[in-house]
Amino acid sequence: MYLLISVFKFLMNVIYGLVKLLPCKRKICFFSRQSDMLPVDFKLLISEIKKTDGSISIITICNRFRNLHDGMFRFVICQLKSMYHLATSKVCIIDSYWPTVSMLNHKRSLTVIQIWHSIGKIKQSGYQTINKKGGRSSDIAKIMCMHKNYDYLIAGGKAWNKYYMEAFNIENEKILNYGLPRIDIMMKNKNKENLLLEKYPELQGKIIIFFAPTYRNYIINSHEDLGQCFNDDKYAYIYKLHPNQKIDKNVNMISKYDQEDTFSLLQLCDYFITDYSSLALEAALLDKKTLYYLPDYEKYSKENGLNIDLFKQMPSCTFTKAEDIVEIIEKNNYPYEELQKYKHKFLPEDLGVSTKKIANKVMECLG
Repeated sequence: MYLLISVFKFLMNVIYGLVKLLPCKRKICFFSRQSDMLPVDFKLLISEIKKTDGSISIITICNRFRNLHDGMFRFVICQLKSMYHLATSKVCIIDSYWPTVSMLNHKRSLTVIQIWHSIGKIKQSGYQTINKKGGRSSDIAKIMCMHKNYDYLIAGGKAWNKYYMEAFNIENEKILNYGLPRIDIMMKNKNKENLLLEKYPELQGKIIIFFAPTYRNYIINSHEDLGQCFNDDKYAYIYKLHPNQKIDKNVNMISKYDQEDTFSLLQLCDYFITDYSSLALEAALLDKKTLYYLPDYEKYSKENGLNIDLFKQMPSCTFTKAEDIVEIIEKNNYPYEELQKYKHKFLPEDLGVSTKKIANKVMECLG
């Protein structure tokens, strides 16, 4: 496999060397592996850029790569297309690792901006998880040039910078603590009436519990455990699992609300339950009563790793047993003071201006 990747990498650089002879255009390219559709952060940023200068050419390529057996051919085609646009663009913006961005030798005129798809680093990733069970091997990381060639990294609050530096092997001066564009729209819609209540009348008048766990490379049925605790008529229990999560064929993994946007569900809920997901930061942004359900804490800590100790950061809201989650909700005595300290420490300083800040930086790089 390593030989195959090495040959492919060599051939790509040979082809790319010829493509780079083409002239650069006043163009920005956006690449995403997070979804087959344009992510909301990209939509908001593109809209802001077009307001500034409508003549700029915008190119988008979105392909949620799942595994070697699912959509590999399509993913390779997308990589080849992206080579042309990298060679002829002034700025490239990505929201995750994109092979041709990190593996190729680019023109000096190209600026690469990594807008990582979460506004914090609760769980470890990238170089932090090298040779761990939940991460990549050092050989794969090296041959794939993991997270190379970034000129800037758009990040959340400054408290995370140490972990961004470790995860992306990047210098602190390249980290821009602007937050993500979706923060702006969430702030704008924070107190607006949620139309999902009209779409799902069965939710009206109930305490809405929304559970959204992070990805694991092993099977876990925590959504079922919580669901059994919230079968009382006074609760409406909603869950949305990570799209890459391994599925237990004997357990229902599909929710009737799966087609709904995660952030709309977050806005809708009364209580948000998660584990190691940075969605907890979006929930804090909306002042949602957030609880942490960590039934596999020891296993996840060992196999993947965490950057912060949730038992210390949110001691009154972090549990390993589903019954304890139910108890704190039943008592209706949520510790808001802990949530406010968490917000102050881990969210960006200036809220509501992320899109404008990033767009200004893009325009500066565009020249």
